[in-house]
Amino acid sequence: MYKIFILFLFYIPALSFAQINDDFSDGDFSTNPVWIGNTGSFSINAGYQLQLDTHGSGVKFLATKNTLIQNIEWNFWLKLDFDPSSNNQLRIYLTSDEKDLTKPLNGYFIKVGENLARDGIDLYRQEGSDETLIIDGMDAHAAKKPELRIKVLHKTNGNWELYSDTLGGKNFALEGISLDTTIKTTSFFGVHCKFTSSNAHNFFFDDFYVGAEQVDTIGPKLVNANFLTRSKFQIQFDEDILQDSIDQSDFTIISLTSPDYTYHAISQVRMINSKTVHIDISPEYFIPHTQIIYYFKVFDLLGNYTTAGGFGNFSGLNSKDVIINEIMSDPSPANTLPETEFIELFNTTNNTIYLKDFIISDPSKQAIFPDFNLQPDKYVILCDVNDTSLFIPYGDVVGISLPSLNNASDIIILKDKYGSLVDSISYSDTWYKEDEKKEGGWSLELINPTENCLFDEYNWLASEDKTGGTPGQLNSVYDPSYGFDPPQIHSLIIISDSIIQITSNKKLRNVDDISFSLLHIQSSTHPKENISLVTKRQPQPNIYELSCNKPLETNSIYQIQIDSFMDCNNMYREIDTQLVIPVQADSANLLINEILFNPYPNGFDFVEIYNRSNKIIDLQNISIVSFNDSMQMKSAYPISTHAKILYPEEYIVITENPADIEARYLCKFPERLFETKLPSYADDEGIVALIDQNNNLIDLFHYTEQMHFALLDEEEGVSLERINFDEKTNNPSNWHSAASSYGYATPTYQNSQFSEINPAEKELWLDPKVFSPNGDGYHDLLIIHYAFRSANNFGRIRIFDIAGRLVKELVNNGLFGMEGFYIWDGIDNTGEISPSGVYIVVAEINNLNGNTNKYKRSCTLVKGH
Repeated sequence: MYKIFILFLFYIPALSFAQINDDFSDGDFSTNPVWIGNTGSFSINAGYQLQLDTHGSGVKFLATKNTLIQNIEWNFWLKLDFDPSSNNQLRIYLTSDEKDLTKPLNGYFIKVGENLARDGIDLYRQEGSDETLIIDGMDAHAAKKPELRIKVLHKTNGNWELYSDTLGGKNFALEGISLDTTIKTTSFFGVHCKFTSSNAHNFFFDDFYVGAEQVDTIGPKLVNANFLTRSKFQIQFDEDILQDSIDQSDFTIISLTSPDYTYHAISQVRMINSKTVHIDISPEYFIPHTQIIYYFKVFDLLGNYTTAGGFGNFSGLNSKDVIINEIMSDPSPANTLPETEFIELFNTTNNTIYLKDFIISDPSKQAIFPDFNLQPDKYVILCDVNDTSLFIPYGDVVGISLPSLNNASDIIILKDKYGSLVDSISYSDTWYKEDEKKEGGWSLELINPTENCLFDEYNWLASEDKTGGTPGQLNSVYDPSYGFDPPQIHSLIIISDSIIQITSNKKLRNVDDISFSLLHIQSSTHPKENISLVTKRQPQPNIYELSCNKPLETNSIYQIQIDSFMDCNNMYREIDTQLVIPVQADSANLLINEILFNPYPNGFDFVEIYNRSNKIIDLQNISIVSFNDSMQMKSAYPISTHAKILYPEEYIVITENPADIEARYLCKFPERLFETKLPSYADDEGIVALIDQNNNLIDLFHYTEQMHFALLDEEEGVSLERINFDEKTNNPSNWHSAASSYGYATPTYQNSQFSEINPAEKELWLDPKVFSPNGDGYHDLLIIHYAFRSANNFGRIRIFDIAGRLVKELVNNGLFGMEGFYIWDGIDNTGEISPSGVYIVVAEINNLNGNTNKYKRSCTLVKGH
């Protein structure tokens, strides 16, 4: 017994040195095997890997006993979370006669680092402090944050073989071979880390093996067989397989809904990489419930083989099986709901749907679902994982890393675990349809989840529930009959001179199903013109494009008739509408006609625009602009983001609040009030200007409060009106306060102070000859018209009473064009209203030839009450 015991004691150390096999799964490096050295500078991390775990810069090492060197394999995994350099590098000592790897020693080591972009995996021999390169590995294999698995073989004859897998797997490629027999013994194996302070935690190691060469005699192991998408099945193995080991005959597809029916639906079998095969299923077999059956014999690169068989089920979803039913993108200020974002999903099917690994995303972020079964006809609330408890009182809740929802607009996409689209919306704050609710605290709700032709923007609305939304329950705006009415035309435009585009609010029936006999076009402006349609196409589900046999003319109106305008549910209506083709606006046809820049308290400004031409104008490309103090354009506000037609001799009033203007003033044509963003106009002075899409100036008016009638008691709420369309915009005499009898403004119709130049006398005449400057809108102003035979005239206009006393110096040394006018509002030189009576207008006009013409005209001023 004693002899046996002694032998056993000596046998135990021999076994402990026989090989190293440490994957650190025991959570330490103090036993099995024992590592020595700077043990306080390393730790085992949560992934059960050995990790450098220290601070500052320096050199740290660990070593463990090993005496194996002949006919041996070294195999290990490493990761460096930095780009190696001379100051941040790694040595793996395969052999060493010293346990302290920082001292002079005799052994062999693998070196990673020092050559920057050319960093490779190299084998060195070290004798004392001298180092000799044995194998120069491939350049750049370790240059960028390397994650490597390295294998080294040393034969009895002194041959060294160095292999690596630069992806950290086990697909080894040869780095190099060399013969070296200098060192024949060893005592230790270990790691040696040189680092700066920023990398004191960035060395990782695992799966150390030192022992007899491991020879592969096992065939490839099937590690994964699953559907990636409804059209792609994936098979993965644990090692490289032989090309063409698998072909289409190894697979059969069946329908789970009709199990007796099998079909050949494999379009392609292809190797994605050395371990992975993809099986593509033909698009015509994209069905929700599919089974693929496989059986094959597969070989690895050494000729080892495995037979494998099995099946994979695809239980994907149809589009809209789960829908996005409610979103809270702007929860502040809250009503009574939690002040945080949420998305509500609804199961439209009769089946329970397993949501694990579903993906919900916006353009900046995606989140993956945890385990959850969504029951038939039920809701689930998605919120941030930290807000889950807030929504528990409202129903089923799933906490995820919810993408942040933009207030104004965003895109939300829901995909199943295979990456197939289940639902998506691209929402906008215009969907609220109420400005107050758009400011926050109200959710957007889907109106009818079963209507499949209506586009989203027409099927969503702000919640009507007083709490601000209905998470976990039936939407407050739910209406199962909504949307089941015939399609409407959303826009009708031309996209070239002969192609008409019709856009609907719904998905339309295939245009090829519509006969040309059901489509008609006729010119309203040229009734005898013969127009026919020659081609038709449908670029999107809600768009028709119709090509005409000839170009359509601008400044024209065409009558479009469709006898059967039908949506995808075969709901239809007859269409009889007009297509208007406008011309480009310019300074010859658009002008500023009226402005309210000093509204009543809590009131709103407005600007009236007039089309003085016989042209049809689209205001879509017109902007109203503001200027800074240096007369540089500061900002431009488009009048309309869509087609907005202004017909000849028609007015339009733009304002930020049409309801306010209509409530305060007589608006004969309220449909001509148009809501849009306006610049802020000062009460004392400012500039109103219109530009086209090329920043060409169309009209500009520099107003001041001095342009108002001097005897106005209050200027608030009183507009400035243009007197004549033909006179220059910035002639102060061409503007006057709106008449009191018209309510101090005339939005949407002819100005109260409007006057046409209609010469009844030669060269200079008065209109009217009897006027009453009382602000009642009837003959408030005396207009002094002139029309000369030539330009370059200058002179003065004075007004005298019947006794010959000077009452008003109206113009002094002024420049006169060939025609124009001045106005007298009855105010004398002292700023007072003149008394009733007869007055004489005296004009003395000089020309460049030295000639002076003198004109006398009489008028009567009648003071009103």
